[in-house]
Amino acid sequence: MPLGIDLGTTNSSVAWSDEGGTVHSLSVRSGKEPFDAVIGSVVLDPLSSSAVVGRSAFIEAETRDAPLLYSFKPRLDKQRLRETVRRVEYVDTQEYDFAQDTNRARRIVHTEQRLYDPYSRDEVVAAAGHLFRRLLTSQEVDPDPTAVAPAAASEGRGVLSRFLRRSREPATRGPDMVTPEYRSDEDDILYVGVPVAFASTARKRLLAALARSGCFGPVPSCYPTILRRCRLIYEPVALASTLPITEPETVLIVDFGGGTLDLALIDIEVDQRGRTVRERALHGMAQAGDALDAAFMQGMLAKHPDLSQAYDRFARDAFATAAARNMFIDAKVALSSETVTRLPIPGAERDVTRDEFERHVSRSMDETAVRVGDCLARGGCATADVGRVVLTGGSSLIPAFQARIRALFPQLDETRFEAERAGDPASERRALTGVSRGLAAFGFLERFEATTPCAYSIQFDKQPSPTICLPRGAADVDHVEDALPVRVRLSTKEPTAAALYGDRDVLQRSSGISEHAPVQEI
Repeated sequence: MPLGIDLGTTNSSVAWSDEGGTVHSLSVRSGKEPFDAVIGSVVLDPLSSSAVVGRSAFIEAETRDAPLLYSFKPRLDKQRLRETVRRVEYVDTQEYDFAQDTNRARRIVHTEQRLYDPYSRDEVVAAAGHLFRRLLTSQEVDPDPTAVAPAAASEGRGVLSRFLRRSREPATRGPDMVTPEYRSDEDDILYVGVPVAFASTARKRLLAALARSGCFGPVPSCYPTILRRCRLIYEPVALASTLPITEPETVLIVDFGGGTLDLALIDIEVDQRGRTVRERALHGMAQAGDALDAAFMQGMLAKHPDLSQAYDRFARDAFATAAARNMFIDAKVALSSETVTRLPIPGAERDVTRDEFERHVSRSMDETAVRVGDCLARGGCATADVGRVVLTGGSSLIPAFQARIRALFPQLDETRFEAERAGDPASERRALTGVSRGLAAFGFLERFEATTPCAYSIQFDKQPSPTICLPRGAADVDHVEDALPVRVRLSTKEPTAAALYGDRDVLQRSSGISEHAPVQEI
């Protein structure tokens, strides 16, 4: 039984597939969530045992002086976060030590706070861990008949219990939280979505967050179980598993969420054995809905001095700043289905129109169109060659974004340009939960991801350039013994270091390498 988790920047969701391959959403209600299958990606005081998860964290933050983490998902991939550095110094005391025949030294420890970011690595990883735990321990079936088939209602309550396999052993206290003991079930796999822009740093932190969730046993002995039972899958590629396509087609998937823009240009091939997906290009950027929020807020504050003054008076602390930011976010969401809405900044309330919003975010919208063009160029594809475009993610509901992408593909009719509609709860649900549902369906398609999405290479110390081990487009393999061997000859007998890369920029340089290339020697 595959489960899919979309750990989003703004909202997160979980879905599962039954034994017949039908995908269902699970409810994760928590106070003021707008949809049963969505939970706000907000965590209050993640390093304490009394952490609060979801939109209710904003309410409790008003009375608790504790870190409130929101929009922290992109920080999973950030190299430098807030950290405390200790430096030890030994000072000569000018006192002679007759036993050691030298002057005595006094040890001084210097502590330095490096504020590269408002959040630390421990806070970011712990917050993601709390979200994983909140999603994986939800026991409610979504009652919406449009989201869950009626046949699933009787068995849904035990779905996550089955995945976690809680034993009857008493709970043990781990280093971070109370950690129950669990038994593994090899048939149940968890698929976690990752943005295309995420590198190895984010993947390591996601694995650490799964460990911190406490759902796989105590740290660090839980890591073998996590590596065996969890898979990290590119979010737009997973979404392709839900497309009802019965004939060969080139598809562009555009996942425009809160923190990242993820693009996947794929060829879907259909034969007697089923469907095969071949990734032609993956692309994206670490900016999306959050960047629109910032541009909208900054534009409004710059244009209206009275609004800027009222904002400065209101945003007097971290909680008030977050609350003021949410007012602009709520206005942005409302303007996706309305032409005018109220911006309720105390002391400077005003109406704001959709046209105003679109003017302030126009530059960011232009950047998304540029990235789509770059993705097509990377895959050697013209806009006329694309047979279908699929938009997903919360920010994809913005009419201006849909119009900008729609203008790039005038040849597509409404049935081949798939975009959800703001203001329709069922349609909005599909946009917000599409990735998790795609991840849940991913495990049932054995031949779905048949080729490698990027070029993998290895480089040793003193080696002038990396050696490509697996070029993009090579057939995917499940066992090391089935992989094409690559031999690297080193010219020195000294110890050397090696690094493994999954570099999508290498794709353009390796396009001439055959899938059956001979062994390379350097």
